[in-house]
This record gives sequence, C-alpha cells and structure tokens, in this order.
Amino acid sequence: MSSPASPWDVPDLVGAALRESLRIGYLDSTRSETGRLLATLAASRTGTIADLGTGCGVGAAWLRTGAPEATRVVTVERDPHLARTAGRLFAGTGVRVLTGDWSTLDWAAHGISALSLVTLDMSTARGARDRLVELLAPGALLVIEDPHSWPDVGTDRDSIALQSWMHDGRLLCCEVAAAPDAGVLLCTRI
Repeated sequence: MSSPASPWDVPDLVGAALRESLRIGYLDSTRSETGRLLATLAASRTGTIADLGTGCGVGAAWLRTGAPEATRVVTVERDPHLARTAGRLFAGTGVRVLTGDWSTLDWAAHGISALSLVTLDMSTARGARDRLVELLAPGALLVIEDPHSWPDVGTDRDSIALQSWMHDGRLLCCEVAAAPDAGVLLCTRI
C-alpha cells in the first residue's frame, strides 16, 4: 500500500491507469477525489473487494492502492478490449481482471462467495440491485459513484431512483461528497 506525498499526487498504479485511459481516449474514469475515498474505504476491508465496470482500471487501481496486501481485488469489465487493456496494466499487481457481465457472472466459479466492498457507477448498477445485494457480505460496503450524474438528473425520476436505494431495507445508505461537484452513495449491507 503506497500513499501519495500530497493531495495532488496520485499513486503510481493509478497514474498508469490514467495514462492508459488518455492514450486510448477513454475519459469516463474515477475522479481522484472519489478514488481517494475508495482507497480509504478499501484500507479497512478484508476478503475480496471488487470494482464492477473496469474501464481502464482507475477505480480498481485506487482500491489496490488502499487495500491491505492480503485483500483480494477483483475487477469485472464486459468490453473485452478494455478488459485486456486492464489485464496488461494489472499484471503482477494482485488485481484480478475478469471479462463479462458482473450481474450474470458465476462468482463461485472464480472462488468468490461474497464481497466486502463493491464500487461501481450508477449506469452499471441500474436494474441489478438485488444481484448486488446478494453479492455483499453482511457489513460489506457498496459505493455507487457520482449519483447526481445519473440519467434524468434533477427530475422526479432521478430522485425516485436515489430514494429507492436509500430506502432499501437491506442497506443503510447516505450520500457523501468527495468534492463540491462529485459524490458517492455509500451503503452498508445490514
């Protein structure tokens, strides 16, 4: 686990993922403010943690940076090209890259029975709440990045979507600001 020297620095693995994102023109990556929150949360986790929707691996890189060495970090990407890109980036880092749709993936076939931390964006989470909750161990954390960038933001439909997560009886949730213009929905599986 390595910490950046200042708030403006990023860990080496995160920097490599950001450079790869820029190189291939993939600009939908975890922001540094949110990444620091992910690394902080990962530092308290044991077992297996996951980033669902790898992209170029920025979120998973933040998780690996914060997580204890013994904590398994898994990332799942449905786009085979992005999964291969992330696989090259994470070679030798202890991050396992799986290719496929996380919501239909046979997690047990990969030796995973429950997750202690899951991070994803709302577009990845949409329509799969029951499956997400099934994957979470009791006490596990769920981080949905940037809930106010969801489709229909500022509409009654957006408000209903956010409220439906916050009022799910299996989860205890709150909104956490990572920056003045970015935040997460942070939930604990109860």
